[in-house]
Amino acid sequence: MHLIFDKMTATLVGAIVLVMLFGLQSRIQSNTVESTIMYAAKKQTLAFAEILERDLSNAGYLTTPGEKAILAFSNRIEAGRSLTDTLEFWGSDAAGDRVRIRYALETAGSSIREGVSVPLYRVSRYEEDYGMWKLAGASMSTLTAFRVDLLDSGNNGVIDTSDARKIRVRFENAIVGHQARDRDGRTGNIFLQRLRWGVTLSPRGLALQEFQG
Repeated sequence: MHLIFDKMTATLVGAIVLVMLFGLQSRIQSNTVESTIMYAAKKQTLAFAEILERDLSNAGYLTTPGEKAILAFSNRIEAGRSLTDTLEFWGSDAAGDRVRIRYALETAGSSIREGVSVPLYRVSRYEEDYGMWKLAGASMSTLTAFRVDLLDSGNNGVIDTSDARKIRVRFENAIVGHQARDRDGRTGNIFLQRLRWGVTLSPRGLALQEFQG
């Protein structure tokens, strides 16, 4: 009888230990997956930020006095936020040649945050090539915000792009995990966290625009 009881106790203890080990392993795997997702998101965010900062620092590249540096600029309101829809300017390509560059905001899906669907975006980078726009890079497809402000020398927003002397850019990148459904039954990835990046630049090329002060 004691032998049977001892075997039952050992079996029970062994089962408890296995459950604890399985739970610990699951948590470790979950933390590892989340850390991997976080690392990849940070790497992608910084890579896009470096390209964006380099391009905007060269806005107005080889612009002559009286020539526009910012060629097109537009915003739109979506999901209660102001987003920059289009930004086009004279810039520099990888070879150092003058080229028209365009950044365009595109819808790229959605994520789920606290049961609510959150729109996601991608910003595509284009270079003009013999009158045609050629895709030359893009951000990750998990942006939740992308905003560019054209400022004068006193950091005030401008209406006429020719009055811009500074460029302020900010964007947010969502870190997303496994899939889930929102309150309306739509499927999307779980919104885990948000990475924010921003900078204000004073490109030399902007000082040579028309109506320079």
